[in-house]
Amino acid sequence: MTRIAHFATAHGCRVEGHYTLSDLALRVTQSGDPYKQLTLVDCSGSLRVYVWENSGLLDQVPCSTPAPIHAALQVRRLHEETIANLLAIHVLEAHEVANAAALQSWDACPAAARPALATLVEFVQHLQPDILRTFLNRVLLDPRIASGLTTCKGSQQHHHHEPGGLLAHSVEVMEIVGDMTHARLSPLETSIAQVAALFHDLGKLRTIGSGSVRPVHYLLASHESQTSRLLDPHIEWLRARAPEIAAGLDYTLSYLSQPPSGRGHAHFLAGELISAADRMSAALQNHRRLDDLLAKTLPDGRRQTARLPPAVPATGQRTCR
Repeated sequence: MTRIAHFATAHGCRVEGHYTLSDLALRVTQSGDPYKQLTLVDCSGSLRVYVWENSGLLDQVPCSTPAPIHAALQVRRLHEETIANLLAIHVLEAHEVANAAALQSWDACPAAARPALATLVEFVQHLQPDILRTFLNRVLLDPRIASGLTTCKGSQQHHHHEPGGLLAHSVEVMEIVGDMTHARLSPLETSIAQVAALFHDLGKLRTIGSGSVRPVHYLLASHESQTSRLLDPHIEWLRARAPEIAAGLDYTLSYLSQPPSGRGHAHFLAGELISAADRMSAALQNHRRLDDLLAKTLPDGRRQTARLPPAVPATGQRTCR
């Protein structure tokens, strides 16, 4: 499967891959022949694609966007731009998608959240068991979720409050949970805990949003309840195929939806681990490291120079290009 970022070195070649059809327009040539202009995106970039009448593919292009597709393309160059002609197209079902995170738009993802997107792509690529990866892909392909996943803020005025903050925070919590569990829990327990961590704040898509104006119903429900509404159909799908995995996810998210003062001890400790990782991610964003503490004890003029050596970056801090 070829990522869009690699097309610049594939001029004149046929390539195939999984992409998101993000936009389409019906146009007419100067001679009156209809054609379609598509925009395909993935986690490495975007591409303009043409569908000509003589290809016989005009009616095979889905009418609604966004849509996950498998496409075969003839790559070419036009006026210094890499473009492509469509050779074949197939709309993908969730079980056919190898990595739904890789279908997220790199161009639409705010710069601050791009390292998190790259980390998420890598995480999905190696997630086991397969049924849990398919569940995660189903969630990421859900139009209610995919539309704001990379742009939603993590909070209105607290931690990760910039566009893309929700993705950055969620992936960081997922990584912290992985660090805490990999040497003590089974691989399955770790995978369940990390997926629950990734989705623990998903309801903020409905209660925080991406812009300066919050969604109209944020006063009517908590983000925890909205997380349940967004995930319920997918957890029910999972329950019919892997009830033990669904039980772990369902219990953990239900535990996290309760007020902290009334939670008590979790029967599956993933909930407590995610709660601790959540607080840690927020604290790191709000400048509560040791050097921040030490800086507060110094005169104002010396605070900028009192910095400890930088922390070792997380393994996922890399781009997808």
